Amino acid sequence: MTPQRFKLTFRAPDLLEIYRNDFQYALFSQPNYHNLSFIGLLLVLIPLSLVAGRYSEGCYFLTLIFLCGLGYYIIHLSSDHRKMKQKQKTITDWVKAVGGYRSHQVSVHEGFIKYQRDDETFLYNADEMTTMYHTNEHFYCKLKDGFDLALPAKSFEAGEYLLFTKAVDAMKE
Repeated sequence: MTPQRFKLTFRAPDLLEIYRNDFQYALFSQPNYHNLSFIGLLLVLIPLSLVAGRYSEGCYFLTLIFLCGLGYYIIHLSSDHRKMKQKQKTITDWVKAVGGYRSHQVSVHEGFIKYQRDDETFLYNADEMTTMYHTNEHFYCKLKDGFDLALPAKSFEAGEYLLFTKAVDAMKE
């Protein structure tokens, strides 16, 4: 198999589009509904247990438990929010760093993919890949040691992304 080389054009919006789901995080979104519903339930139960405490002192213990639960869910939500913001910052910084290189090129060889940017060369052996897939929008592979490669389809010349994905599929077989 003769290596097929593809020149890539870097555009930050194309690369950020791969990670668009990470930038659509919102507090009032589907993944947070269960936490928000428990917070709402606890906000109802706390005043009820305070009122019930007037009639039975044992209900003050329930108030304390509900306050602890409320604190737990608020800390959990804020922790998720902080992690997502950190991930967004990491992605943005990485895209800025990649944009500092003048040339990008990828080639498909027998058993590995070679990615070059300026004078740096990265080899992605098929045997070391834990994940490798491509869609109409991008190509992605991840190695066992944590290194990954994400290439937007828009960074290829017209028609070359299809040739690249066919070469990658042939390499996998």
